[in-house]
Amino acid sequence: MGDLKGPLTPSTQWRIYLTGQDGKGYFADMRTDALGAVSFKYGTYIHNADNTQGTSTDVGNADVGSKYDAQTGAITLVISNSKIGGVKAGDTITRIFVRIPVVAVVPDNANYASPSAGIKYTLVGNASCQARPAAPTQLLAASTNKSEATLYWQDKADNEQNFLVERSNSLDSGFAQIASLAANEVSFVDRGVVKKKTYYYRVRASNSGGKSTFSNVASVVIK
Repeated sequence: MGDLKGPLTPSTQWRIYLTGQDGKGYFADMRTDALGAVSFKYGTYIHNADNTQGTSTDVGNADVGSKYDAQTGAITLVISNSKIGGVKAGDTITRIFVRIPVVAVVPDNANYASPSAGIKYTLVGNASCQARPAAPTQLLAASTNKSEATLYWQDKADNEQNFLVERSNSLDSGFAQIASLAANEVSFVDRGVVKKKTYYYRVRASNSGGKSTFSNVASVVIK
């Protein structure tokens, strides 16, 4: 929530509604009580024929890991897929929307029009929510013969899936990926180089959650 930072408004809900693969209505939310204390809930709601939500019913507390970061405004809601219609990675769900009613003013069963059922969202799955890997460090490049450059680096991540190697003929621009290596690799031999030219390299780690920042840039003159 880009504009949600610092103390939270009392008696307010930050809620996501969705229709599960079983056709039933579900929700998950962060809410505050009259004193501003935070809790995380999930439940069901009646999906009306006119594409609005009817009365909602709390089912229980959200799972461990649900949290609110007052510094960034990020709300994390962790709900087992079995609790919200058996959704799974790759599934398409419709009618996701968020509302922030002040409960004292707007009753919880008030109907709000949702986006068109034609608007669809694909679940990316838990793997895409994992932390990005740490960047590799201490990248070194050496000319091992007239047609090869060998790179070495320190692996500082414990959750990478790949290392991505980029090369350029310029220190400041023009980098392009030339290799994707398996996890835990700490070296690479570039055989696509030309004698008496200078090359610049950088490496970063990658997983399904994203890519790390780049390592330092290392240069080498091919002998």
